[in-house]
Amino acid sequence: MIGESEAINQYQERVSQSNDEEIKHIIEHIRDEEKEHVAELVQPIRKLDNAQEEKFQWGSKIKMDC
Repeated sequence: MIGESEAINQYQERVSQSNDEEIKHIIEHIRDEEKEHVAELVQPIRKLDNAQEEKFQWGSKIKMDC
């Protein structure tokens, strides 16, 4: 997941630096695919690791309280 997160950040940086709307659109699409990969990796972790699932639940609760 670290690699995917780094890729997301790198693609976002490229989007911010680009002045070409077509290039931005392509890079945004690739960045969003990386986000999907993170979501796909998180699902089995949530199912297999009860302690980590509690952390996800706790994090969701805090975000909703803000």
